[in-house]
Formats: sequence, structure tokens, C-alpha cells
Amino acid sequence: MRRKQHNSKQNRVYAVLRDKEGTSLVLVSIIAILVVTGVVILRITTSSLLASADKQKNQDQAYMIAVSLGDSIDDAIAKGTISDPHVLDELDDSDNTKNAIPNSGVNVSVTDSQSGMDTYTIVTISSYVADAEYVYKLTYLKSGSTYIRQY
Repeated sequence: MRRKQHNSKQNRVYAVLRDKEGTSLVLVSIIAILVVTGVVILRITTSSLLASADKQKNQDQAYMIAVSLGDSIDDAIAKGTISDPHVLDELDDSDNTKNAIPNSGVNVSVTDSQSGMDTYTIVTISSYVADAEYVYKLTYLKSGSTYIRQY
């Protein structure tokens, strides 16, 4: 009895598939599956690209904050406006950056390093925007009371 029932169902499926209406139904189903799959893949790809673009934007902004402050410091030291970089140690200018870019900050630290007879002063500018961070370093050779930028 069960064998006959199975054969009967199978024969009906074959009959529908042999008929033009059955073939159209199968083709429409396959096309619908392909379209839905394509839409899902496109959505996932778009989300991934947007997340990557946001992260890159944060990294670029952190870079610009650090380099901009570093260039200003370097210019001030070169012109003699800042005669000793150590006055910048522990400078935190995050209040100003947060006004321009939310969730950002920048600070400066100054350290000295000896290499033989030479004394180097390293000005480190650390900035962040959201989860992106950038560190920019300026190295100066101390010669008497002047500081000469080393590249």
C-alpha cells in the first residue's frame, strides 16, 4: 500500500514537471531564489564596505589631528616661539578637538634620549578619533640652547 502511494505521488510530481505550467513554476522558483540570494549578498557587501569606510574616516581624522598639531609645534620651535619643547609635556588639547570632531582627543608628551654625546628630545603627539589612534613623533637634536629637527 505504501509503495503504491509513493509511486502515485512521484507520478504526480513528474506529470506536473512535464507539463508546461510545472516547468514555469520551477523556473520562477529558481529565478526567485537567485534574486533573493543576490540581494542578501549585496546587502552584506554594502554593510561591510560602509563599516570599512567609517573606520578609514576615523583613522584619517586621527592622522590629521596629530600631524596638524605636530606641524604647528615644529613651526613654533623653528621660529623660536617655543624655546624649550619640554613646556609642552603633558599638554592635552582634547577640549578643542572635541568641539570639531566628537569623540576625539590629542595629547603631547616630551622625553629625552642620550646617544653618546648627543641629547635628543622626542615630542610625541598621540591622537584618537573613536577607536582609531595615531602617534606622530618629532625628534630634535639639542645643540646648546637650540633644537634642530631630525628627519
